[in-house]
Amino acid sequence: MQPSWNFSTRNGIVDENGSLLPGRPNPYVPGAIVQLIQTQDDVISPPDENGNPTGDDTLYLGMTFYIGQNIPPFHPKPTGSFTYTFQPMPQGKLYARIFNKAAIADSTYYGQTSIITANQVLNSGGLVYYFYVDDYGLTQTNILFREPSAQAPVAHAGGPYSGSEGHAITFNASMSYDPDNSGILSYLWDMDNDGEFDDASGITPAYTWTGETTTIVRVQVTDNDGLTGAAEAMVKVYNSAPVVMNIGAQSVNEGDTLVFEAVFSDDGVDDTHAIHINWDNGHTSYFGFDDHVASPYEVSFLCMDAGLYNPVVTVYDNDGGASYVTFSLNVAAQPLNTSITLLPPTAIALVWDAVPDKEYDLYFCDEAASIIWQKIGSVTGNAFTDHGDNDGFDNIPGTPDDRSAPSESTARLYKVIPRKFY
Repeated sequence: MQPSWNFSTRNGIVDENGSLLPGRPNPYVPGAIVQLIQTQDDVISPPDENGNPTGDDTLYLGMTFYIGQNIPPFHPKPTGSFTYTFQPMPQGKLYARIFNKAAIADSTYYGQTSIITANQVLNSGGLVYYFYVDDYGLTQTNILFREPSAQAPVAHAGGPYSGSEGHAITFNASMSYDPDNSGILSYLWDMDNDGEFDDASGITPAYTWTGETTTIVRVQVTDNDGLTGAAEAMVKVYNSAPVVMNIGAQSVNEGDTLVFEAVFSDDGVDDTHAIHINWDNGHTSYFGFDDHVASPYEVSFLCMDAGLYNPVVTVYDNDGGASYVTFSLNVAAQPLNTSITLLPPTAIALVWDAVPDKEYDLYFCDEAASIIWQKIGSVTGNAFTDHGDNDGFDNIPGTPDDRSAPSESTARLYKVIPRKFY
């Protein structure tokens, strides 16, 4: 008759690596094999290479416990035990042997209880055997079954990581471990994603990217058996905006060229840059990414209109980052120093100090009780000759004369006004 059984335990036994053997508390383990063995004497014989009993010992019941079957873990003596309830009652003396894996072929250690000779209580479910945990479960399943094969280390790269270009990002592979405790000899890193572990070494190296990117880093760990393991982690490197240095107040005369340097820095040393300047007079300048903009960058601008301005200098990088500064600009007016020469009898010559390429508006009036200025026209340059009306200057009172028929007693007035260049 095939024996029926019931298995119960309490909590807290670990294997040779410190992991709980089987049961519900975290961390779960993949299971273990429990054998119930009959013996005719008081001698516990070791298992053979296949895990079978030897000598006069015979296997009465073998069970494999897996996660998910709600098997509670074992509890070490003196506070606990595990029990079997059997039907029908087995013959002879019994002891339990537990292997540290769910398959004997994978097991490397085992532990066992002492032979039970008492504590047998008959109840309605059958005969209850109380196995007090002694050799097995005090600290570990510490009887060597077979020499464990070397196991590769398990790598952990940590992460995910993030940082800014031009600033070091620190990595951490301290969660890597070696299952057979031979020890991890080295940590090598692939930071540039070229498949070669030649960019950094150590458990917590630092690495700096020179541009914005999203990439993968990998760590390779090697144990003292020469076995390796690898893992990877994501890295996001954000753009660092360029920083423009302050520009001091600038002064220049109307018609002169302003020259200054735009100085900036960027942690992204691989970035390219462009400069945009709003001159605060309706005019802008742009030096693009194709203009090989580098710091310091010399800027020149022809200042044609007198006034006080607040230009804005903005520096962009090719990843969309930008920063700006504002400075003050004083463009001093150029004195006109106008002179008038009479060219009798038909013309009047006007000469002034002009800004090259600038346009000027000319006005006249004849001195009277009420002065009304009339525009003659606009000229580029520094001179104008007024020839009067079609009949010239006749100086005859009451007759049509130059624009407003002056009398002999009136004086002709002129004014020259510079036009806005921008």
